[in-house]
Parts: sequence; structure tokens; C-alpha cells
Amino acid sequence: MFHPILILKLTFLVLLTACSVIDTGSRSIQPTARAATITERFENKLAETLLHLAFQDISNADASEKLIVIDSHRHKLKQSLDETKLSAGSRLQLRLLEYLRQSERNRAGASVALSYEEMLRRETSYSPNLADFENEAYARLSTAHARIRKLAQPDNQLPIETLFRAMREDHENYLPNTDAGRQEYLNLIVTSLLAIGKLTPSLVDPALIGAGIDSSEIGSTEFTVEGVENDPGRTFSYRANNKVFSIDLGDMSQLPLFETESVATYYGMPGMYAMSSRPLLKIQSMISIPRYSEGWAVYLTANLADLPDFQRSALSLLYFEAMTISLAIADMHIHTDNWSETKALEFASASSPYPVKRLQKSIQITRKIPGTFSAPLLVRMRLEELREQSKQILKQNFDLNEFHNTVLKPGPLPFIELERLVKDWINRKMMPDHPERKRLNQLQL
Repeated sequence: MFHPILILKLTFLVLLTACSVIDTGSRSIQPTARAATITERFENKLAETLLHLAFQDISNADASEKLIVIDSHRHKLKQSLDETKLSAGSRLQLRLLEYLRQSERNRAGASVALSYEEMLRRETSYSPNLADFENEAYARLSTAHARIRKLAQPDNQLPIETLFRAMREDHENYLPNTDAGRQEYLNLIVTSLLAIGKLTPSLVDPALIGAGIDSSEIGSTEFTVEGVENDPGRTFSYRANNKVFSIDLGDMSQLPLFETESVATYYGMPGMYAMSSRPLLKIQSMISIPRYSEGWAVYLTANLADLPDFQRSALSLLYFEAMTISLAIADMHIHTDNWSETKALEFASASSPYPVKRLQKSIQITRKIPGTFSAPLLVRMRLEELREQSKQILKQNFDLNEFHNTVLKPGPLPFIELERLVKDWINRKMMPDHPERKRLNQLQL
């Protein structure tokens, strides 16, 4: 008895061969090249069909049966397809299926609570050396503090925690806890969104993210406190083109004025929702990398100050960076050294100028959910490592905009796949016939 897929393969191959004969008529052709083309077309069509059926079944499977369904389809795909003839896209989906299988195996076998290191891997798809990760986090916090001291108090040698305490207690850094104060804060968010939207071309190709923030789409009238007055949390949500971010307006004393540009960059375009709103392959929607989009946003806000047009905002962006790194370090110590909430709060308060109540809430969250702040920092570090490696290889041929497009375009991916994409981009840039490579060669001549 013939296997159904074998019959399907033979039928498709006969049909494709017949079509090619009819198409070529009496012209002489090279049989080997034509046969290879037909076979590749067939293999990719078959892969497309089988992958669609596989992902449909996996999506509909109960959690208890998902691994069995994945293994069943994985076996059929390996039996039925010749991977050497598949397109890059089909090969990627097969590799992602392997990643999904491994993730499901880990989930199914996790009868005890995950360790902090295992949690980081689940949240980011990457498992670091914890000692190296901690040392790097402290080094980055020290660098941020040095830059803050240089910009905020170049002639003053007061301890930096004294500066942060003064900022925290300065009422000028906050708006009134009224609807008028909330509206003013939202107006500042609008201004920041529009300002950052103008910088998008220097960060990411605007066409890749729907032209970023368009001033014709938003305005202060769209950002109002209407609709949140009856909400005890007074949560404001902004929606445009399926991109969403929310701000808790319940207590304005937790929203310092110096963070509006960071918040707009982090949550807006080209930040977190530029990444999380990317159209995904079906298999990607099944793979969970919870902190990937947040890590992209942390990466972007941390590197925004390097742009010439944003030098005026460097200090405020550094305050935001100090907060995210200090909370990441607190996150690490809570789950590896058993820090108490009090100790973690003391550290975060001495390391950033944010309100104590805001930091306390963040620490309570990360105590319940390990990796809440350390996982996005890990993603940021991995993106920066990939960028620096690309720079070292490409040298003057490196283009930041192209690098960001390479990272952003596919949406969230396991880092092993993102590294592959970046490597392919580097190889294309190094090819002699690449337009940029030709231009550089001409300049050298």
C-alpha cells in the first residue's frame, strides 16, 4: 500500500513535468536544469501545504497533546521533504518547528519551578553566564551614572544618590494629580511621539513600520482623559493602526516629566510596538519569547541619545536607562541572592531618580515574575553585541539603518535564528556586486 504523501508527491511531479513539456513545445532544453527547477517548485509547494496543515493542527491541539502533535508532524515532514531543495523561508519554518518542539518538551517536563537561569532562557531564547551578565549590568549602570554626573553636575562632586533624592523630591518634576495634569502629560507624550517619528528614518526604514508616527494621524485631541475618568486605575490607552500602548494615569506623582520621550520611544514607534506588531509567520505566533519586544525597546531607548538630533535629551534618556538597569540588577539579586524587597528598593532608589512608590511596585512585580526587568536587558545586550560584531566585520560598510531593518523585519525570533539572519546580511554586504560594496571600491580606487 502506497503512502498518501508519496502518491501526492508523484502526482504533483507528473503534473509539473507535463506542464513544463507543454510549455517548452519543440524547443531544445537542458533536461537536468529543467528537472531541478520542477523538483524545487514541487518540494516548496509540498512544504507549504504540509507546514500549513501542521501549524493548523498544532494550534488546535490541547496543551496536554501539543507535543505529541508536534512530534507527529515533525516525523511526516522529515519523511516527505528534501530540505536541500527548499527555500530559505521553508527551511526557517522547519528550524522554528524544532525550536517549538524543544520548548514544548521543556514545558512538559517542568514538574518543578524553573530556575532563574531557565526562566531567562524561556523569556529571551538565550541563556547567559549569570556571573558575566551581572558584571556587565553593573558596568553599564556605572557608565550611565558617570554620564549623568558629567551632564547634570559637572562642577559638583555630591554623591549621585543625593542628586537622585533631590530630583525625586522636586515638585517641579511632576504635574498636578488632576485631570488637567493628566491632559498636560498626554500632550507631552504627543509632542515626543511626533519628534521621535521624525527621527525614524535615521533608525529604521519608515516603510518597514508603516511610516512611523504620522502627524496627520494623531493630535492632542486624540489623547484626552475622557474615558478614563470612571476607571479607578485611570489607564490611558492609545490605539492607531493596531499599535497600542497604555499609561497608568492614576497617580501623577509616579510619572516624572523627564521620562516622556523615553516612554514615547519605548512604547511607540519605532519601539516596543513596532516590533510586536510585525506580521508573523504562523509558527512564530506559537513560539513564546515574552521579553523580546521589550528588549528591543530597551535597546532603542538606551541608544537614542547617540543620535545627533537627540543630544538635548541625553540626560533624560540616561535617567530612564539607570532605572531599567537598576531594576534588572535588583531582579537578578532577588532570584539568585534572595534579596529582600527592602534591600532591592534601597538599591534601585540609590541608582535612579524615579519615585519610590513606582520602584516599589516594579520590585513587587519582578519578585512574582522573575526576569521582568533582567530579561529585556539581556535582549538589549545581545542586540548590541550583534551590532558591534557587524561593525567590526563591515567597518565603513556598516549601516545602522540596515542593521535595524534586519533585526526588526522578521519580528521576534530565537536568537540563534536572528544571528543567522544578521550573518546572512553581513555576507550580502561583503559580496563584490553589492551596490554599497561597489561604491566603496570605487572610492578606494
